[in-house]
Amino acid sequence: MGAGSPAGAVYVPMKAKAKHPVAMGLTRWVLKRVVLVATVWPAWTVAVAGGLAVAGWAGLLVRGLHWMAAAVPVLPLLAVAIYAAARWRRVAMADAWADLWLRLADDVKDSAGKVTERAVLPGSRLVRPRGQRRLVQLVHEDGLLREIVLTVRLGRTAQTVDHVRKAIGVIAAVYLTYGDCVAVAEASHKGEAEVRITTAVWADREREQREARVGQTVVWDRPTLDVAKGTIEPAVVLADFSPALLDLWTPGWGARRIWIAGESGSGKTYGLNDILLDACTAGVVVPHIIDLEDGPTLAGWEKYAASYATTIADAVELLDGLMAEHEARKPLLKRLSREMGVDVIPPSRENPVHLPVIDGGPRAVRTDPFMDRIRVAAFEWRKFLMGLIWVSQPGTAEAAFGNADRGGTALRDQFNVRIGFRAGAQTSTAMFDDHSLLPSISVSTPGVAFLQSPTHPVPTPVRFKYQQDAEALRRQHLDVPTWERPAGGFVAPAAGPVEAWPRAATASPQDSGERAVVRDDVPAAGEPGYLRDPDPEARIRGVLHARGPMTAKEIQVATRLSESRVYELLPRMRGLTKDKRYGGRWSLEQKVGS
Repeated sequence: MGAGSPAGAVYVPMKAKAKHPVAMGLTRWVLKRVVLVATVWPAWTVAVAGGLAVAGWAGLLVRGLHWMAAAVPVLPLLAVAIYAAARWRRVAMADAWADLWLRLADDVKDSAGKVTERAVLPGSRLVRPRGQRRLVQLVHEDGLLREIVLTVRLGRTAQTVDHVRKAIGVIAAVYLTYGDCVAVAEASHKGEAEVRITTAVWADREREQREARVGQTVVWDRPTLDVAKGTIEPAVVLADFSPALLDLWTPGWGARRIWIAGESGSGKTYGLNDILLDACTAGVVVPHIIDLEDGPTLAGWEKYAASYATTIADAVELLDGLMAEHEARKPLLKRLSREMGVDVIPPSRENPVHLPVIDGGPRAVRTDPFMDRIRVAAFEWRKFLMGLIWVSQPGTAEAAFGNADRGGTALRDQFNVRIGFRAGAQTSTAMFDDHSLLPSISVSTPGVAFLQSPTHPVPTPVRFKYQQDAEALRRQHLDVPTWERPAGGFVAPAAGPVEAWPRAATASPQDSGERAVVRDDVPAAGEPGYLRDPDPEARIRGVLHARGPMTAKEIQVATRLSESRVYELLPRMRGLTKDKRYGGRWSLEQKVGS
């Protein structure tokens, strides 16, 4: 919705056909003057009524002025007149809104009877909703007309609700409002549509209030973690400054995975500090920080987090500790399920929620030991009350989690709480399923984001709170349970979703007793180097060179690429040949003389 005047449209009143036009015109002229006096000048009307009341009672007390008591019965008559005039004015206003629909349903003709403008919804007409007394329902708020509600019966021609939706621009022009202020939905009865029109005055007021809220600072003042529901209130909704609920876990469902995206300087760290501070104030959440940014942005949490890492090697070791916790909780959940019938470990100080935060995760998406552990965390930790927060600058699955061949899209889909900062940019709106309808947020408003979660299923503009002294607030409010890392480490699952991942899991550094050293150019033990090549064509050539002719299905299994990707690449790759006599096997072309 833009500023300024709505789409211009001049309303030309449709003259009603009446048997006595002169009498009708005179009556309307008189009624309009009565309305003008009784409703436009109510102060004068009340003043006159009050003066008559005082004069009447004075006449009863002063000798010789008893005739003034006759003014007393006039008071209820004036009250009735005021009420009737105000009601008539509102009814007349509703009738005027109804008359506007004629411009959409009837062709416009000139004095000669020639059609100058075709109707966009020919044959449609307004009907009175069931249980209502008027054709048009007017919704007032704070002394302003906020919304006009119309029930439209579609014409006999091939009209559907979609036809009405396509005419939203014309409807907005006729009713002098903005295009996005018109909403069309199916009515309760077949062949009818409900049209809700927000007036331009109300829309301008809402826009001004929203812009004022965007620039307003909201100060973090108290912890908001609700342990029973697993929600916190780190931000406020821009529309009305009501609390914006963010789900950390859901009772009976498990821990949530949170994806935070936004370009540099958009306020990601701003919001992340709010989330961590709110989460770690009730003694049931243990934070783990992996800060892979060039300049660590979460250094203030190092002494409060149960574990802290700033390099990929340290991050792998940190994740191994959480993998050990995951394995240790499996017998606990099995016992709770058998004895109490629960499917998720309930949060407590003894069994807290583990909340690893990975800032700068895209820097490690090509590091297989790291990503193998992240996939286990995303797919298996939920019911063990172990969450995950992934922070990235780009808002696309490929850039944030790796391309589809490496399981990036499947990994992205596991994050059911998403926060997009500065979501007017394509890089952060792409994280939402339908980002085309999202309004933009000015680049000068850090800390403002879109929030989509189970509590807010539609992306909602929110503003995160400001911490005046973050370190002082942490010292005052943090309550983090003590956690000791169990023995053990990462064990690659023998079955399950891991088998469909682009490459097999590597050996755990805990198993070998060595510190994890991760390099992209070093293949896993016992695995050929060509399977680590990011170029899928090079990977296919390497498999064929090492194993000889293979079918497309065998190539897909050997290279761990998606089936659609393999069938797309094989026909267009140069240097390959297909022998149809032997099951359609593909092989490298042999050079003459080789």
